[in-house]
Amino acid sequence: MAESPGISSHTSELELGLDTGLFTEASSRRAPNGTQSLTRTLAILRALAESAMSGRPYLTLGALARTVGLAKSTVHRLLAGLHAHGLVARDDHGGYAIGSAFIGLGRIAEEVHAVPPAGARAAGSHTERDEYSTERAALASWHTS
Repeated sequence: MAESPGISSHTSELELGLDTGLFTEASSRRAPNGTQSLTRTLAILRALAESAMSGRPYLTLGALARTVGLAKSTVHRLLAGLHAHGLVARDDHGGYAIGSAFIGLGRIAEEVHAVPPAGARAAGSHTERDEYSTERAALASWHTS
């Protein structure tokens, strides 16, 4: 299994903050009034994050629809909105992945929550690799704050 940079196959959902209940399968819970689209969108983001963690950064529309238990037309509509804001990326083969806008959001979250870079915490130094790993962890756990 190929690993995504900064996220190993040994990284747990707990470490990434994916087990908090914020990301749930879209069809598994009834959303409170007015939040169905948000719940479905978060389920799509969770599916993309979990796929990336397992070494498959891009998923097709059909695979996403099956994973979250929604119609392809619904998933496509939600992906279009996410893509318009950089929260989802597309490849040349129609696959979808977590978008680069999360990089900036992760950096902001680090500053807001005064999270020191991983290297600074562990060894009192800061390297480019530590910065990349910290960004990946922040992106994966953006919803826990």
